[in-house]
Amino acid sequence: MAGTCFRVDAHWVALGAALAPEGAAPDFAARAYIACAGSGYQLVLWFLDDGATMPSATFDDATQAGTLYLLFSTLSAYLDLLRHESPVYAWVTSDAPSLNCLRTTPEKVAGEQV
Repeated sequence: MAGTCFRVDAHWVALGAALAPEGAAPDFAARAYIACAGSGYQLVLWFLDDGATMPSATFDDATQAGTLYLLFSTLSAYLDLLRHESPVYAWVTSDAPSLNCLRTTPEKVAGEQV
């Protein structure tokens, strides 16, 4: 599959001491995640302790679900993006999942949409 870009229509956040996706390795423990959904796709951003070994990002074409693993210290930047920017898009790909990301559209310096 080539990459797919979808508009994030909804997102939800979970904070905890040891969150983990179903089927995760026993030693996996995230402190937070943000799930982003839209157009039948989902991207879950997992936030692990700074210094933790990061699993590789994923995207499953069959379930249209991807993951991205990030440092907990970056959580506030992602929350700020989702709360204050519009529209926000997610990019996912099974060809190169390390490129999975959130992004906005181009804006002029004064904040007007291009």
